[in-house]
Amino acid sequence: MFHVPLRGPLPMLYVAGLVFSRRSPGSGCSFSSLSMTQQQAILGAFLFLVPATLLSGFATPIENMPTWLQP
Repeated sequence: MFHVPLRGPLPMLYVAGLVFSRRSPGSGCSFSSLSMTQQQAILGAFLFLVPATLLSGFATPIENMPTWLQP
């Protein structure tokens, strides 16, 4: 639809999508089972997911990160 070229193997995209779709509900269930209130679950998920998203290379190029943080 947008004519964006796919770079990389298509099966790897499918595997990554499957892993992501399996991990997302699992992390939510683990946060909710470890917390006593809904506010604790939201805060725990926020404190984990925001740095994980920002440091994943999605928002910041990995080359611009410090060398100890790149792995």
